[in-house]
Amino acid sequence: MKLLATQWRALAITGLIATCFASAPRRPYSPHEKVFYADDATVEFVPPGLVIKITSAQIAAGEPITATVSIAKPRGLPLERTGVTTPGAVLTV
Repeated sequence: MKLLATQWRALAITGLIATCFASAPRRPYSPHEKVFYADDATVEFVPPGLVIKITSAQIAAGEPITATVSIAKPRGLPLERTGVTTPGAVLTV
């Protein structure tokens, strides 16, 4: 009888743990996306995606092409590529 009570306790604890894992909030990103591995504060500050605008471009004979771009997050907050004046650098691949 004591063995049966021990087995019920073990089963109850296992069921409780399984329920806790099943009800854990799921992240909206898959493990195949880099944002899956970022902490929530980073994702909130810089959600996936960037808005890049070319503000000027110049082509000179015998010189490399130059362009000036602005980088912003989708909600409109401007970002800096190196992260000196904004929290965090913009990572590009």
